[in-house]
Amino acid sequence: LLMAAGLLLRTLRNYATENLGMQTEGLLAFGVTPQGQTDDNILYRTLSDRLRQLPGVESVSMAAMRPGSGWSDNSGLIIDGVEKKGENLRSNIVGPGFFHTMGIPILAGRDIAESDTQNTEQVALVNETFVKKFLSKTNPLGHIVNGSFGGNSHITIVGVVRDSKFESVSEEPMPMAYYAAMQLPSMGSTLQIEVRVRGNAMAM
Repeated sequence: LLMAAGLLLRTLRNYATENLGMQTEGLLAFGVTPQGQTDDNILYRTLSDRLRQLPGVESVSMAAMRPGSGWSDNSGLIIDGVEKKGENLRSNIVGPGFFHTMGIPILAGRDIAESDTQNTEQVALVNETFVKKFLSKTNPLGHIVNGSFGGNSHITIVGVVRDSKFESVSEEPMPMAYYAAMQLPSMGSTLQIEVRVRGNAMAM
């Protein structure tokens, strides 16, 4: 029993000190499911604007899948029109300022912006594992990638972000793309709202 308890405590300590690639302290996450015939874009823009006005809120964003939930979207991969056979691309749909809010460092390029809408060129950010595996000998910005983003095969890479844990603490990094939520006609039944706050997140 003592040996098993010791191993369990060591495992828990390793998980507690694992580098997640993001800043979890001061981060509040909750899901929102629109009701009735609601325009998703208007609802989430209004909700984000109102949350930003609350005292103590530093930034607000959203994601189709919350990091740590155990879920991910995986699809085939095409880069610059060339299919990467046997390769999988993990993806998520995220809102403006997602990486700033999550505390995930941007290594090159930019974050998803408020100006990334349905009327602008569709964009994506990819993680450093994606770049090391597929674009290590070139500037990744400006390359074209596609995954499961509304069937569009012309999505421009505008940023590179540091690897971060997604499904679980113990996972190994894999190539990942992040698409701009506000460029979709509809963002799905539920979105996960991410709020960066000063002080106690649960009190907020």
